[in-house]
Amino acid sequence: QRCQTMMKLKRTFIEENFRLGDAVQNKQFWDAYSKLEKSEFEAFQQQQKMKTEAGLPKLARGAALDTLSNEQILAYYKIKFQIRDQKYKAEKTFFDEICKCLSPKQINEYYQLEKKFKRTAVSKEEHQRLKAKGVHASKIPTATKPSDIKK
Repeated sequence: QRCQTMMKLKRTFIEENFRLGDAVQNKQFWDAYSKLEKSEFEAFQQQQKMKTEAGLPKLARGAALDTLSNEQILAYYKIKFQIRDQKYKAEKTFFDEICKCLSPKQINEYYQLEKKFKRTAVSKEEHQRLKAKGVHASKIPTATKPSDIKK
């Protein structure tokens, strides 16, 4: 569910901030974007399934990996690289498709917006992580809806 929420926030942020030309360009871009979202979500679901099958915790990373068996550690990295490759291919396909309908400046604008969204979303996750640890993190910016992310 967290994955779907972030995807919805990202889409809304892009819709609110990315200006496209005509209806044809708009349709082509959002069709490509929808395919990317679908591929990313499928990769996320596959990753969760593979982790479960390998007996891995859902949030295995960092120091938590030290508690895993050797087989689980290898499974973790195999899954990680397989999913990374799957996401890369989806991202490459998306890029190839938007190159057909957007100008280079628009492509750059899209990726800058995406970067800004990711940076803000990561800040929110870091804030939540620190808060859970009992650390006062009131100065870390948070975003709960797309309008919280400054242009």
